[in-house]
Amino acid sequence: MQAFLDSESVSSRSTYTVSFRTLCYVSNTTLSGLTGTVFAETTPTPQISESPNVIIGQAGYVFQDVTTEENNKFVEQAHSPVYYNGSSSTSPYNFTKTSTFSVSASASGSLSAGWGPINAAVGFNADTSLSESWQYQVTVNVPAKHYGWFDYGYYRDEWYGDYAYQNQYGEITSDDWITVYSPRSQEYQSHTAASAPSNP
Repeated sequence: MQAFLDSESVSSRSTYTVSFRTLCYVSNTTLSGLTGTVFAETTPTPQISESPNVIIGQAGYVFQDVTTEENNKFVEQAHSPVYYNGSSSTSPYNFTKTSTFSVSASASGSLSAGWGPINAAVGFNADTSLSESWQYQVTVNVPAKHYGWFDYGYYRDEWYGDYAYQNQYGEITSDDWITVYSPRSQEYQSHTAASAPSNP
């Protein structure tokens, strides 16, 4: 316990004053023959204040909660004339076509930060495009009394997810649920059926 006296000497009848910074009460303490009230200096307990926001990373856009809607979905661009085999045996249907078209990756909403967040989420470059002129020489064997035809187009992948902005505290401040379409390769499909197709 430390007490700080204002007077240099204390007699049996002297009046004294104890100075202190942060004090606690100690009762009936005898000091140099005097009985009085003395206070001891104490150290206050520090108060730690935590910030409610802790920086966890760099702010930016993310593509999250992603689900695969379609993998290699065929998208038709054109079709051949429909061939009908009216014979009693299987007959080949031969068709030649030059197909020219262009298609690029797209999304159902705005991509404020481009394709980077999407590429990071799916693990490869989804910002693809196809621009080709391709000559098909194809054959399908059509059963008796059946129809045969070809569809021309491309395969694409589709993803659905939240294109969101995440601040440095990990909080989502804006989001947009979108579907993303990424063309993969040009392709055709052959068909045979007992009934004529409604489309083509």
